[in-house]
Amino acid sequence: TPIKHIVDTPLPPPPPEEKYLAYLPHSGLSNQRIELSNALLLAYMLNRTLVVPPAFLGTVFGWMNRDRLADRLEWLTTPKNFDKICQQPTPGRLSSYLQRSRCEEYRNFGIITWPELHDFQPLIDAGIKIKFQSIVSVKQMKKDLQIMHDNDIYMHQDIQLYDWRLYQNKTEAAALLENKLNYFDSFGGKRYFKVFLPRHFEARKEKLVYLAGIFGSTRFTIVEPKHKAMQKKIAQVLHYRLDTPLGETVNSIVNYLGGKGTFMSVHFRTGDRPFKKEIATNLSNFVKNMTDIVGPNDSNKCIGIEYNERTQEQEDKLLSSIGNHVRVYVATDHKNARGEENR
Repeated sequence: TPIKHIVDTPLPPPPPEEKYLAYLPHSGLSNQRIELSNALLLAYMLNRTLVVPPAFLGTVFGWMNRDRLADRLEWLTTPKNFDKICQQPTPGRLSSYLQRSRCEEYRNFGIITWPELHDFQPLIDAGIKIKFQSIVSVKQMKKDLQIMHDNDIYMHQDIQLYDWRLYQNKTEAAALLENKLNYFDSFGGKRYFKVFLPRHFEARKEKLVYLAGIFGSTRFTIVEPKHKAMQKKIAQVLHYRLDTPLGETVNSIVNYLGGKGTFMSVHFRTGDRPFKKEIATNLSNFVKNMTDIVGPNDSNKCIGIEYNERTQEQEDKLLSSIGNHVRVYVATDHKNARGEENR
């Protein structure tokens, strides 16, 4: 699907004292949403305006070093004559073959603005400052934000996907470092991450703090009530809108499956290496957990699950009362989930 470029709404020149936060997105839409959530919270904590890139759909590249990621995003989001550039390779013209991989990426790549997915007004009303940016380019941001000198931009360089984590509790952060627990397990063994306190970014005086990756649901450990409340509000706002063409499609699927509250859904991942390695364990846990949820009650009728806001106590009570006939839909990336060898 060809990329539809969004023309930025002309903005008045930013005030001289305005400071900004930006980041480089990567990976699938759900991962980008986690990045956006983290960036919104950090912008609020730092009192900076968040420069939000578009949402990317289709086949999206994963994390890579900053220069490569920035280069690919800039090429794909900067308006150009893609139809002419991405013609079939011409025999004898080496450049037409070198461009081929980029063009394949372009053909499997799409752009949508985040406001088409979420209503950001509650966050704006709550004090988060946002500027939506269609072109992911340092050059374009320098122009739009009136940044005259490169030394007024702080570029954070990541050396790995989970390069750093932020902790508000200084004692907890110090204990992690002292006990050498600031790591996560990966296929290559322990990977240590940097431990930051908020002041690491608060101390930056540059007009633009430009992060690379900010992915990870455990990226921030928040303890201050004000920021925990905002974190919760961000999570609520980032529920997908249903009053858009995409939302209407989702509604149609939900209604086709029986409507809200009539089924449970599970996303069972098997494709990525961490999930592929644990298929047997995850499947066993899935069966056990679903059995625990539906309980020992014997019923020939699939019961409905009322759709509304519930406290954790109400949720636990509801789950303990569900009979053992519950409609469950499983989405999976397994290539042959219904194959005989997988039964």
